Amino acid sequence: MRILLTVYLIATGGLAFIAMAFPIVVLIGMFLIIPGLILIFAPTAFLWGCIYAAAFSVMQLMLRPKWAGLAAVLLTALALWQIPQPSTLRANEALLRYQLADVTPRAPIQPYGDIRVDTRSPDWDDSNPEKTVERAYACDNRCLALLFEPGVRSVTVTRADAPSFDDIRDGRTRIDQSARTYRLLPQARCGDRALNPTLSSRTGVFDGSPEDKQATAAEWRRRLTSDVCLVRDAPIDRFDLLIRSGEWRLDKIGVPSRSPWARPAPEPRAGYSEIRGSGGKILFRRFRLAVRALSVPFSIGPVSPLDSLRFGWSTQLLPPGTSTDWQDLVGEADAALAVGHERAPASARGTP
Repeated sequence: MRILLTVYLIATGGLAFIAMAFPIVVLIGMFLIIPGLILIFAPTAFLWGCIYAAAFSVMQLMLRPKWAGLAAVLLTALALWQIPQPSTLRANEALLRYQLADVTPRAPIQPYGDIRVDTRSPDWDDSNPEKTVERAYACDNRCLALLFEPGVRSVTVTRADAPSFDDIRDGRTRIDQSARTYRLLPQARCGDRALNPTLSSRTGVFDGSPEDKQATAAEWRRRLTSDVCLVRDAPIDRFDLLIRSGEWRLDKIGVPSRSPWARPAPEPRAGYSEIRGSGGKILFRRFRLAVRALSVPFSIGPVSPLDSLRFGWSTQLLPPGTSTDWQDLVGEADAALAVGHERAPASARGTP
């Protein structure tokens, strides 16, 4: 047993040294698949072997070799499960502290009044260079779809830039220097203010097939050259409806990146999308929160992309399988609006 264990540790230790000291070898090995996988797993295999060897050394002082080996296997499994538990506990505490409950409306929400669209990465208006003194956010498909809804007066497009958790929870939003308020005016009042629509970045965000969305865009273009025009002004500071989506994270700005061998800090991050009515009333909300913790079982693995490969303690995302990509949630907010599908009755406006 001792000879076999010694050979195992020498072999896995040598491969682990190569993988961690010369990452380029791992990259080359990945082209051959199996050699690359062996090198990636080698540090974990060596770590587990060391834990087993330590447990076996203690158990053989008290038990016969056969039983000592079995006891060492059980102790190793226990250690690999127990070591990550404090990290998992801190992650679960963060999940409880920063969780926001989903809100689903009973009926589609009818857009009305002055609407603010606050998003993580609004499109820039590159379609009207001759009318742009300072670079401004564009009125894209979503903005136009809202403007063409009966009862909508304006749409203000701004950016959700690094909001705090309290900002998201309490519905606070800010206007930045590139924000603009867009309106539709009758052609007779347009003069030289008419803008070209920005439709290239989206084929449509509301219900319908790609063909339907293309037909809708064509109809918008027709109306914008016949009976109405798109104009913009400085952003207004009020809104009747807030449609907001973006990302949030608790990472501390200015703090150096942690070592991959350090205990992972419970730094939650989330993708969110919400719709709020007057007074900040929550009509719709999705908040997808996740926190990284040490993986179970305890192991070593790559902690950076292959082109800059580094090894460290393996981590997992809790809850497992959670996506914090805010763009995945935009469609859910769109589906909650009575735009592009059957209208909600007036009595259902803003009813969660």
